[in-house]
Amino acid sequence: MAPRPGLRSDLTPSVGITSTPIYDPSTGTVYLVALVNDGPNVGEPHMYLYALDAQTGAVQWRVMIQGSPVNSPGGTFDALSERQRTGLLLVNGTVYMGFASYCDYRTYVGYVAGVSTTTKALTLWSDEAGLTDTDGGIWQSGSGLMSDGNGRIFFTSGNGVSPAAGPGGRPPQELGDSTVRLSVGSGGVLSSADCGRAHVRAAQPREVQRDFTRRGRRPARFRRAQRRRGNT
Repeated sequence: MAPRPGLRSDLTPSVGITSTPIYDPSTGTVYLVALVNDGPNVGEPHMYLYALDAQTGAVQWRVMIQGSPVNSPGGTFDALSERQRTGLLLVNGTVYMGFASYCDYRTYVGYVAGVSTTTKALTLWSDEAGLTDTDGGIWQSGSGLMSDGNGRIFFTSGNGVSPAAGPGGRPPQELGDSTVRLSVGSGGVLSSADCGRAHVRAAQPREVQRDFTRRGRRPARFRRAQRRRGNT
């Protein structure tokens, strides 16, 4: 679909796939997320996870990303204001993806969605679950969500309502500018299990804030290798 009029033209001439797909060599399937203008008008697009045959490009199936997050039943995923930003993660037969906004077009919050590749069941979780809280986009500059394979998913969020300083073992509903560990429970239900708060420069204008999420999370061995080369 075409970009929304009046917003910055960082995605032109059209908006579609805004993240890195993932490939499953065991099934020869590529998974990707795309925004599709197939609603009744341009203000009602839909977001889908697609499964493609890696050899032919044929669409095997697709699932619409929609509904309310499990931790915020009063909220509803809005494909008009959300954009799928993080690289995809495939773990234990489920594809996970993170969402932020399109040019800070409000109202948006950060979401993590998971789709089972077998049952096609969808689960949603929000990092700003308060009734009036917004932002907290999961951008990561395109970096992927991460997992250690033990029912744990890690990501960083951008500006929003940050948790208060203190131990992160009991995360609050508002998790902007944070590193977050999600737990995958029975039936694939997501819940926050731990968090780390960023040192947020809240007094700075949004345009000059350096969001905690701008580079995403990196494996420890990669960070050590970068330090040896003199990088940060």
